[in-house]
Amino acid sequence: MRILILGGTRFFGKRLAAHLSDLGCFVTLATRGRNPAPSLSGVTWHQAERDDVDSLRTLAHQGQWDCVVDQIGYSPNSAKILLDALGKSTKRIIFTSTAAVYEGSQMHSEEDFDPYHYPLQWGNRDDFDYAEGKRLAEAVYFQRAEVPVCTVRFPYVLGLDDYTKRIEFHLERILKNLPIGIPNQEATFSFVSSAEASRALLACVERPIQGPLNVCSRQPMTARQFVHALEAVCGKSAAIVGTTTPENQSPYFGPTSKWLNSERARQLGLLLDSTESYFSFLVRELHART
Repeated sequence: MRILILGGTRFFGKRLAAHLSDLGCFVTLATRGRNPAPSLSGVTWHQAERDDVDSLRTLAHQGQWDCVVDQIGYSPNSAKILLDALGKSTKRIIFTSTAAVYEGSQMHSEEDFDPYHYPLQWGNRDDFDYAEGKRLAEAVYFQRAEVPVCTVRFPYVLGLDDYTKRIEFHLERILKNLPIGIPNQEATFSFVSSAEASRALLACVERPIQGPLNVCSRQPMTARQFVHALEAVCGKSAAIVGTTTPENQSPYFGPTSKWLNSERARQLGLLLDSTESYFSFLVRELHART
């Protein structure tokens, strides 16, 4: 297979490229070149501007792609640019989306956000907040693409390779006795490991999966459970406060719950880990590095 990944030089996109390399696929990573491309058999790098239609059109000249995986689309305009540049040179599109497309404090199934009928607006990344940009990008793909589309909705992704260092944020504040702003310790959230996120994307590349797809680890966690796990590793209590200054506010936990129903993924045969199967190990390893 010939696979084009927009992004793919770090975190679970890099893992996806490694999986595809192991399978003998021909993979091209299209990025600006800010991060080094992984040195993998069958994986090449092409410098391109994600939101420049002429830049992406150079990739269409390389022949027909079996699948394009959009890891770095954040707006309706970016989705339209990809379709204009590559829509006729690929058989399928996979878009990395987010649990943030859902509104309300509850467990969310795929039908809770309908991109097929969501009113289109046009604009760039800076014109919308993160959630709305992703909603509109999904809407453009499902309403305008002439090929099958799958959008994979991930919650927060955890891993030793997480460049955002959000778990380290919490560990450092516990170790330094700094406050952590968590407005609702009983709020419930889903997570997913970078390993299972990449495996899910691989399954979507290999199989004709279409439509929106929630992918998350089994067993969501409350903010309180999350903090208790970190306290156990640190050997000290966290200074949790309801409100604090922005620099001490948790990047994970807001006032309302948001967790995902992954029943469709399970029915499709995707093997999803339990959060507890990797979370304690992850926290111990990150604590050792802090």
